[in-house]
Amino acid sequence: MKNYVFIGICLLLFATTSAQAVMYVKEIEITMRTGPGNHRQIIAMLSSGQKVSVLERGEGWTNVRIPDGKEGWVLSQYLTSKRPAKYELEVLKKEHESLSVQVASLIEENRKLKTENKKLLSEFADSEKTFDKLNKSYESLKGESADFLRIKSAYQKVSEQLAEQMKKAENLEKKLAKIQRERNLKWYLTEPAQMGFLCGAAVLVAGLLIGVFVGRAKRGGRRSSLM
Repeated sequence: MKNYVFIGICLLLFATTSAQAVMYVKEIEITMRTGPGNHRQIIAMLSSGQKVSVLERGEGWTNVRIPDGKEGWVLSQYLTSKRPAKYELEVLKKEHESLSVQVASLIEENRKLKTENKKLLSEFADSEKTFDKLNKSYESLKGESADFLRIKSAYQKVSEQLAEQMKKAENLEKKLAKIQRERNLKWYLTEPAQMGFLCGAAVLVAGLLIGVFVGRAKRGGRRSSLM
């Protein structure tokens, strides 16, 4: 229902607007009054070429509305459906001047755009060169980084092996020191017994030698007495 009401209002407004034909004031300045008749109060002066919207047509007078919203009555004989040539020429001149300004503005804008485009192309070329340099540097750095990573990996591996070898060497050194201490202790504990054994052996050998010499001496004495 609301849609139908809206459509009806739109059609009514369209019909009202269509009924308000557009006309122009002829090449003369005329008065717009509060009603049809020269005795009515003047509310505005309309110049030549003024555009008006026709609201109602009467006998010799026409009810019109001007662009500022004011409504009044003017003599119908001073209205025309065609725009006056003089006014048309002025409008064309204004349009020409406006277009000339727009063209000049467009030309200036085009010049600025060309200058900016040239600058952008130069900056783009510089950026492209910079990008090429950066790309080469990146590739070189990437290769160096790969070598660095390989060297770092090898260094870490060698460092780990060296640490392991040093740890083994420390453990071996500790074992050798322990063995050396045990040998020294053993020798220290067994040295008196060994000295006693050697002394006993020396006494035994000396006794045997003395016995041998004594025996020989006795046998030599006997032989001398027999002779």
